[in-house]
Amino acid sequence: MDQLDQYLDRLDRAFMRMGRRHAMALADTGLTGGQFMMLRILAHSGPLHPSSLAHEFAVTLASITAAVKRLVRDGLVKRYEDQNNRRYVIIEMTKKGHEVLKQAESRRRDIMREMFSRATLKELSELTELVERLAE
Repeated sequence: MDQLDQYLDRLDRAFMRMGRRHAMALADTGLTGGQFMMLRILAHSGPLHPSSLAHEFAVTLASITAAVKRLVRDGLVKRYEDQNNRRYVIIEMTKKGHEVLKQAESRRRDIMREMFSRATLKELSELTELVERLAE
């Protein structure tokens, strides 16, 4: 195993630990990571067609339909006919969805503050720039 692979393995393990901590924070709100992301997208973009959500997540429409059904069941989003084209539906967050998202974002931010409090502001600045560059 070369040095790059060693770093990649270390990063993979660290990302998995961070992901578990985020999942635990979200568990208090009853949301999965995917549900959290879907609510964030809807909060940022406003009402969307399921196909737009599928595109955003790079998944099939069937996957989005199943996820939306669970969110509707839990009262976090509502689904209604598109007035411009009745063959389509629109997904929109409910008041409860906004409240749960706000709680989840607060819990997630608390976890992030705790994790990143071990770094200096300079280290956080460098890490942020690096991650943003890698994400392009």
